[in-house]
Amino acid sequence: MAADYSQIEMRVLADACRDPGLRNLFATLGGTNDAGAGTGGGDVYRKLAAQVFGKEEQSVSDEERNRAKVVCLGITYGMGTPQVAKKLEITESQAQGLVRSFLKAFPGIEPFMAATRRFARENGYVCTLTGRRRHLPEINNSRNAAAKAQAERQAVNSVVQGTAADIMKTAMVLVARRLDAWRSRLDEGLDCPRLIMQIHDELVLECPACEEDLEKLKGLLADCMEVEAPAVLGIKCPLTVNMLVGMSWGSMRRVVSHDEDDDDSE
Repeated sequence: MAADYSQIEMRVLADACRDPGLRNLFATLGGTNDAGAGTGGGDVYRKLAAQVFGKEEQSVSDEERNRAKVVCLGITYGMGTPQVAKKLEITESQAQGLVRSFLKAFPGIEPFMAATRRFARENGYVCTLTGRRRHLPEINNSRNAAAKAQAERQAVNSVVQGTAADIMKTAMVLVARRLDAWRSRLDEGLDCPRLIMQIHDELVLECPACEEDLEKLKGLLADCMEVEAPAVLGIKCPLTVNMLVGMSWGSMRRVVSHDEDDDDSE
């Protein structure tokens, strides 16, 4: 079984910048698959595009959706305007206009980014939510504008991705403790699920092929990753995980909830 955090960096950004529009967007989505479709209804990137371009969600074109997606991920992952322009095959002027429109649609982002860059310039480093530091020696390099600009983007990216890593590490500790407690209550010779590995924002576990154990493990992972980990760290933006199950890593398929089963049957 695997449990994969849904759009965690974007949700961390929403939490850090405290933009109500961005937070509310994720509150309505539930989990999302790799394509951005929300299990709670809607498409995160189409919803983003609707706010950026000022139109109804159903009127958003595929091109507008893709542009909103690239700009949002570009801000989250520290891409510069030239990279956004190259990715979208548009001019840098057009890319800059898209970035401005995105920041205007979600006005809490720019003050957060500015405050993060200012902290980095004053201290030479930035911190994740738990206080882990990333030093940025080029942040005040007046002789190399490109290196300085890259360090400023890295400052924002490090806070977002570093905090996402904090959340995952916290969740791993919580999951490990719960599995230890599970194991301690088993009769000798019985198998208990075990944590195999972490891959970025995903935890992979082995579990007996028993429906009762699978359901219990799903609940354990949801509690630890969606409820307990964000509570420990004070994360307010909803975090959700997508569950996958299979007899091998390559055969895993997303677990469909009862509500989704009902929706599909109508």
